[in-house]
Amino acid sequence: MIKYLKIDLPDLYLEKGIDRPTLEKIVDSNTNIIKKIFMLQNEVKPDYYFLDTFTEEYDICAKIIPNFVFIGEARNQLKSNNLLNRFKDHPYFRIKASIWKSNNYEKLWEYNELVKDKKKIYKLIPKLKEIIENKIRKNDFKNWKQGTVSQDITAIIEHS
Repeated sequence: MIKYLKIDLPDLYLEKGIDRPTLEKIVDSNTNIIKKIFMLQNEVKPDYYFLDTFTEEYDICAKIIPNFVFIGEARNQLKSNNLLNRFKDHPYFRIKASIWKSNNYEKLWEYNELVKDKKKIYKLIPKLKEIIENKIRKNDFKNWKQGTVSQDITAIIEHS
């Protein structure tokens, strides 16, 4: 029903710079575009999906979203072009998981947490998979309110 997708999370640092002509073209661009160009250069992805679903009743989106910071050559390039102040200097991973009803895309459950430690993420993923499978098997979505984050996983992490 739910399949684990193997992931290899990157470090949270973008070190490689980009060539001067590309940098000159993107200097006035949105920060998301600039960051994505550096991500391409550093061969990292914006999202790392870790669960897939094989059920017609539910859709699951479970991913890790890294918030990269610039170091080395990349940082120097941004600094010398007065762009560094447009980026936050806080490296972390955002773990995001949602369960949706397939027929009407009603959000049934959501989990969202910021984590700095890769080891914690690798420990969390199997537990998160188990919680999602149990919620689907038991159709246990009635206590969750739109706009809130499930406390199920937070409690499990704190006791592990």
